[in-house]
Amino acid sequence: NELITNALKHAFPDERAGKITVDFCRTDQQFVLTVSDNGIGLPDETNDCTLQRKGLGRKLTKALAAQLGGELAVSAGEPTGVTTVLSFPVVEN
Repeated sequence: NELITNALKHAFPDERAGKITVDFCRTDQQFVLTVSDNGIGLPDETNDCTLQRKGLGRKLTKALAAQLGGELAVSAGEPTGVTTVLSFPVVEN
């Protein structure tokens, strides 16, 4: 929910049209959630360090990744857009 909300809030300013894609898949070892948009991308001054610090939304998604024993990766698209990938291990009960 947070990833989609962030895309809606930041990727498409001034009523710009765009596309948000959500994909969820499972391999033998992990689940992978990918949320991407074709919006305006990340600001030029954004880097891995600022992505780790900025905003409650980023903190929430990082906390979820940690709770699941997974990883969170954010990257700028080509030429625009943002893709966030949350991957976490499959745990069989």
